[in-house]
Amino acid sequence: MSTVTSRSAAGSEWGWFLLPAAASIVLLADGALWVGGWLAAHLGGHGGSAPLWSWLLVVDVIRRGPVAALPGVPLVLLWVCVAVIAILMIVALALLAVAGWALLKGSGAPERAMASRKDLQEMSAKEAGKKARALRPSLRSNEAVAAQDCGLRLFRHMPGGQWLHMSWEDVLVAFMAPRSGKSTALAIPAILEAPGAVIATANKSDLVLATRELRQRDTGCSVGLFDPMGIMHEPQAIWFDLLAGVRGVAGANALAEHFMQTARDDSKGGDFWSSAAHDLLASLILAAACTPGRTLHDVYTWLTNTVNPEPVELLRAAGHFPVAGSVAGRQGGAPETRDGIYETARTAAACLQDASIMAWVTPQPDLAVFDPTCFVLSAQTIYLLSKDADGISAAPLVAAVTDQVLQAATAQAERNGGRLDPPLVAVLDEAANICRIQRLPQLYSFAGSQGIQLMTILQSWAQGEAVWGEKGMEALWGASTVKVIGSGIQDDKFAGRLSRLIGQRDVVQHSYSSGNRSRSTSTSTRKEDIMPVSQISALPKWQGLLLVTGRPVAMVAMVPWFRRPRADEIAAAQDAALHALTERANTPVGVS
Repeated sequence: MSTVTSRSAAGSEWGWFLLPAAASIVLLADGALWVGGWLAAHLGGHGGSAPLWSWLLVVDVIRRGPVAALPGVPLVLLWVCVAVIAILMIVALALLAVAGWALLKGSGAPERAMASRKDLQEMSAKEAGKKARALRPSLRSNEAVAAQDCGLRLFRHMPGGQWLHMSWEDVLVAFMAPRSGKSTALAIPAILEAPGAVIATANKSDLVLATRELRQRDTGCSVGLFDPMGIMHEPQAIWFDLLAGVRGVAGANALAEHFMQTARDDSKGGDFWSSAAHDLLASLILAAACTPGRTLHDVYTWLTNTVNPEPVELLRAAGHFPVAGSVAGRQGGAPETRDGIYETARTAAACLQDASIMAWVTPQPDLAVFDPTCFVLSAQTIYLLSKDADGISAAPLVAAVTDQVLQAATAQAERNGGRLDPPLVAVLDEAANICRIQRLPQLYSFAGSQGIQLMTILQSWAQGEAVWGEKGMEALWGASTVKVIGSGIQDDKFAGRLSRLIGQRDVVQHSYSSGNRSRSTSTSTRKEDIMPVSQISALPKWQGLLLVTGRPVAMVAMVPWFRRPRADEIAAAQDAALHALTERANTPVGVS
């Protein structure tokens, strides 16, 4: 819009500015002179000569002089006091100006149009403590609920900075790019703040290094390690009986599914081979589980011989005649089809051919066996680690152990009357890579109500969709009561969805027009996205979006462990553990 301003009009505009400015200066000078004169009179012992307030005191002093205008007030003391008062006033005005400018500058900041402190009142320490007392019977006799028992403190609200607590019935999903602080700001704090049992997955040593010693010290309970790939370079101290949870066809299918997640083929015809291989693998797992003395080693041995009659005989002996018939049918089918099905199943169970990996899931006479039921009733910790090494990964076993623990937690919650107390915290870092539990979206729909707090950390929406499919990810998203979006989101489709969820705000625009004889002002309102896609994609590290069920989207600060109260303890423990790991990694095998 064009604006025409004549010279006379410009002068008039300056007049509108100068008149109030001059009046303000006179008023401030009057105030400084009056307060200074009053203070000088009392300090000099002439309280009775203190000046009375006058709107034109400064004019009177200029016109008549300070001695005549302020009789009895010590002159030197007067100017000292006036100077001090003037300096204080200037400093106060400067601070007000800075604060006002910051407020004006920040008025367009996204967080000011998002969830307020009042909107997130339920996540405050006080309200979280009340909710924890209601959810956990063990806390009801306590006069005060300890901070650790209120809920996980993972974020600070922006603006304001107060801590926000997840309640013990919340389940979380987080989307954060690599090296954006997933472990530092989410996984490590969650592990250290959990009041009960913790199961944590990872593909690196960082979680173990930062938290293992402190968890053992804080809880006084054992800390276990499932590390078939040797990431921590420690001798095995425990073994895991995955067949113990297989009590029928359903259990065998569930265990087989963890293996099949690594061999899915979306190409044409892939569904047939995957389904047939899943059926075969589940049948062989059932044959081993229902026969004393059989292990997963037998399962892989049977997969290497397409006509071995042993699994059929074992299934019949255990009374599983339909399953036995299915295996016999596979073995008696066309050689090309039979070999293709067995090959697909062998590919899915490839990790079982590695003796060092098999040692973790087959009986070891000198080692204790992991007991999921005792674990969920304790404050123990178990770390499950895996990585991809030369095409072999223990990811199916990590998923199987995790699922076994979650099943035990669900069963124990039902025996408790509905909930675990204290709750189980499951930190599933790198879940799409090493913990592909197919039923995870379904677990999210009820786990929180049973005292099972799930935290699934993904790098992107697409990564999760590749594992659970479009419908599965929608289910996981919808069932998560707490959703966290960190930095590094480059998916414009997902960022656009977030932008729409955050919403829009009204922006007021003022337009001015002036000419030789007239001035006009117009005001209009338009809508704009609170956070456009480009701004969501450019979220800085340690800053994120928090979506809580039934609340507006909030801007939060992600608080890494090194900015938390126990930073020195964690750093010391991490350094010591890293030093020990380095020594183990550089010690030749067989040398103690």
